[in-house]
Formats: sequence, structure tokens, C-alpha cells
Amino acid sequence: MNAAPLGLLFSALHRTALGWLRWLSRGPAKRPESALSWSELRAAMQGAGQAIPKAYLGMLRNILALEKVTVDDIMVPRGNVYGLNLGSSDSALLSRIQQSEYTRIPVYRESLNNIAGFLHTRKVSRFIGADGLHRERMLGELEPPYFIPEGTPLHTQLLNFQRQKHRIAVVVDEYGEALGLVALEDILEEIVGEFTSNLAETVGDIFPQPDGSYMINGSASVRDINKHLGWQLPMDGPKTLNGLLLEHLESFPDGNAGVRLGTYYLEIMALHGNVIGSVRGRKRIESGSAVA
Repeated sequence: MNAAPLGLLFSALHRTALGWLRWLSRGPAKRPESALSWSELRAAMQGAGQAIPKAYLGMLRNILALEKVTVDDIMVPRGNVYGLNLGSSDSALLSRIQQSEYTRIPVYRESLNNIAGFLHTRKVSRFIGADGLHRERMLGELEPPYFIPEGTPLHTQLLNFQRQKHRIAVVVDEYGEALGLVALEDILEEIVGEFTSNLAETVGDIFPQPDGSYMINGSASVRDINKHLGWQLPMDGPKTLNGLLLEHLESFPDGNAGVRLGTYYLEIMALHGNVIGSVRGRKRIESGSAVA
């Protein structure tokens, strides 16, 4: 799907989702007497059966599920953020801009903790000319950074994006340390994600194998793996597969190692220093404790 139709889809979905969320977020005193609560609406949808078209029912379920998910669950971790480091040379910055697949790119000095702002790619022509890149002009075109606290529920952040007129935010912890990025589109995809049937298009970190196993990038979020494979890996700890495996191994592996997590067997296939690069995963028939 090209950028224009995708933008229109997100715009329409954004308005629809915000309408539902505003209605659901009203306190009991502000709702009509006949209005349903979150739990009542869930029960009503379950009993509706075929009365609600499947597509709409799926969207409503996903909107209601937003209250149980936080920005931490869907953010791009700091280590995986694609950005522009002002400590790089002009040629390196130009190359990063040209290779970017994103509309808004974070610009920072050395790390995301020192973010200067976000660069919208439509403004590139304003600071790149025949004589190269003009840094001062580029800095003048940056959108100021927007910070949000970790643990913010998605339904709250969707409304906050609308109120604050932002489309991307830096997630920070209680000490102001940058943890990652979350975009408006990331939240909207939580609502429409189930309508994408092609796994390869939906998750770039999960690759089905002929033998029924999956090659999974270590940076993949545990939530995405569970969501798209129908698995039930533990989600009450580390957010990424790399973190989950290191937690259960309790050390950095010095080679290929296998981990059993309940009904799943995960084999480390590639290491990059102390970071797990790729994992082969499969669901096992029998269950067992997490052992390496």
C-alpha cells in the first residue's frame, strides 16, 4: 500500500478510535444512563454473535484491549531506533536520510537521551542543496521532542497524541532515561493488525521455516511473537526475546544454547557480542520448566 492511501486509512481509523475512546473514557456521571461500561461492552460484543460484522467486531475488541496494553509493550527499544547522530559526518547523515524508511527520524547527539528533535522527511529539500547538507538549517527544521512516561496505557496515549498534536513520542522512565520510541501508527496497528493475513508482511522479525519452526530476531518483542504466532511466552518480565532468554539463562551464552519455556523450545542460532541475534523457535507437545 502506498503512502497516500495508508495515510487516509490511519486518519479515518484515528478518528473512529478516538470517538470510541472518548465515549468509553467518560466517567459514569457523564455517560447517559443507558451507556455501557468497558466490561459491559465486552460482554455485549461476546453475546452479539453474527449481529456485528466480523471486521467491525475485531476492531472493537482491539480498541477495548488497548486499556490492558502500555506504550512499553509496543515501543521500539532504544537500541533498535533508526536515527541521525549529529556526531556523524555530513556524508553519513545524508546516507542515513536517503536510506530511511520512516517519515519522522529522531535526531540526537550520541544517544537518544540527548535528542534534538524529529526530522520530517518532507523537509529534506530545505537543507540539502547542490553544495551538500546544511546542519544549522536542518536543526531549524526539527520538530521538538515529545516525552511520555513509561507505563502509559495505549488508550490514554492515543487520546494524548490527538490532544498534543503529535505523532511520535520518546518513552522515558522515572529518571528521564530514554527507553524507546512509540508512534501513533504503532497504536493504530494494534487495532487493525489482525486484518493483515500475511505474517511476513505483518512481522519483519518472524520468518516461518519449512519444518514448521520459526526463525525469530532476538530484538523481536515477546508480545508480537505471542500475538502473531498464538504463543504464550511469559510477558511479565523482559519485553524482547533477547531479554527473555538471557533472563532464563542467567548468563551470556558463549555459543548456541537451547531453552525450554513451557511448551516452547528456543534455540539460539546467532550471537552478536552479548546480544542474541536470531533464534529458532518451535512449539513442543510436552511442557516442562525453563531450563537451558
